[in-house]
Amino acid sequence: MQYGTDVPAKDCSIKRIIRATFPDYKKRKVKVIAAETVTLWGLNWCGGSINHYKACTFAGEYLGDTERFSMMWPGDNTAESKVVPIPQGVVIVKGGWFCGKVSTLYLYVNPADMPKYLR
Repeated sequence: MQYGTDVPAKDCSIKRIIRATFPDYKKRKVKVIAAETVTLWGLNWCGGSINHYKACTFAGEYLGDTERFSMMWPGDNTAESKVVPIPQGVVIVKGGWFCGKVSTLYLYVNPADMPKYLR
């Protein structure tokens, strides 16, 4: 289980990030986690669950995702278990499905960005 700060999804800065990464997200809250790195895991379907990671700036500029890795054979998936640094000014958003239901979004931000992010 991951812990983070619950933030309303309707917050203006959060909306910009959600629109850039997971525009169909309808839940009311997201979790914000301060971290210098994020480990990519669960990139392939397993038991109705999968994780998708997408990155954007705080301004909502889309930077990329891990979607292409979800189609790889799990044994050949080079991104699984990779540790990715989180630069300042960038948000890595983890979403996907858990047991057949849309999972809560986790927003990973560099600790140096955390105070301004929660304004």
